[in-house]
Amino acid sequence: MTRHIDLTPTWAGLVPAFLAVLENGTQEGRAAMSQELARMAALADLWAAHVRAQDAAPVAPPASPALRAARLAALDEPATLTKGL
Repeated sequence: MTRHIDLTPTWAGLVPAFLAVLENGTQEGRAAMSQELARMAALADLWAAHVRAQDAAPVAPPASPALRAARLAALDEPATLTKGL
């Protein structure tokens, strides 16, 4: 049996390493870290915009129990799916 262990770090867990590079790293390392932080900030802004757009999107009201039952019944009867074609 194969077991999967997720070792993906959290962003909050990476902050100390980022700060250490910015404070103690070489000029090249600091420049790379600055670019990475700017890239991550841009991605965070894109994600925030996506979430705002999802929140603003109209949401259809939930189907009535009768409509839901009719849809489920139609799925159980393949012939009704092709009726009228």
